[in-house]
Amino acid sequence: MQQIMLKGITPLTLKAKLPLVTVTINGESKQFLLDNGAPALVLNSRYDNGGGTPLQAFTSAGEPQNIQSTFIASFEWEGIRLENQLALIMDLSHYEEDTDTPIHGIMGYSEMMDLELLINYRDKKIGLLDIPENPPNLIEMITPALIGKPRIFPIQMAHHFPLIPIRIGEHTLNMAINMGSCVNTIKKDYLEDFRLHGLLKNETPSVIRGLGTKKEAGAYPMKALFIGTAEEMYIDDMLFAFDDLEIPGMAVDGTLGYEFFMRAAVIIRFNRREMLVNI
Repeated sequence: MQQIMLKGITPLTLKAKLPLVTVTINGESKQFLLDNGAPALVLNSRYDNGGGTPLQAFTSAGEPQNIQSTFIASFEWEGIRLENQLALIMDLSHYEEDTDTPIHGIMGYSEMMDLELLINYRDKKIGLLDIPENPPNLIEMITPALIGKPRIFPIQMAHHFPLIPIRIGEHTLNMAINMGSCVNTIKKDYLEDFRLHGLLKNETPSVIRGLGTKKEAGAYPMKALFIGTAEEMYIDDMLFAFDDLEIPGMAVDGTLGYEFFMRAAVIIRFNRREMLVNI
């Protein structure tokens, strides 16, 4: 049997439902948020606010964003080493306020795109894998030792988001996996229809965070059926909030974040377009 390479399995810190890891930037250890919802490496302007090139950027609501770009000489995390890496610079103070901890930046999708990433919020572990393609059944053989018996779902990539379909009630939704999402979200377009079908019960206060935004929202526990495997997979009582979700160029109906990862240990194979899930 070929050997699976574990590039690094390390403890994961969760603060305010956000995953934090320690990375090395230009030889110095820094605490970063792990979030594939960010397309690239992001630096907190509180600590890195000089020498960047201004960029024109806007939120999904059309509000201007104060963003700069720069290049980092070296970036390292658990077997990854990147040189002369592009990074964005923007205000991340709302993440620091919520977590009550310094956050120097965000490790985004551009650092994960060629990886196989193990995410286990339940056991507070995160890690990189290198699983050979052959023999074809190797992944089924070794995964139980990592996350338990898996269900394998094909995923599509829409820019920096892995997409997977789920069904809630009569609605089939195309959901983006987003590690930086503290609550699952659904586009507001569906709100009235969900209400009419009696799906909105037991509202609970929640928070929706984005790179440049933070807002209060009501969330509702709902049962979701994950589609794409012969064996049905239901997850009960995940919290979903309704949001003005607009991702240009992507047919996305919502996001799956903390609420999903707390119930499912997963391996996202960005490079192989599949996700292994154990609940």
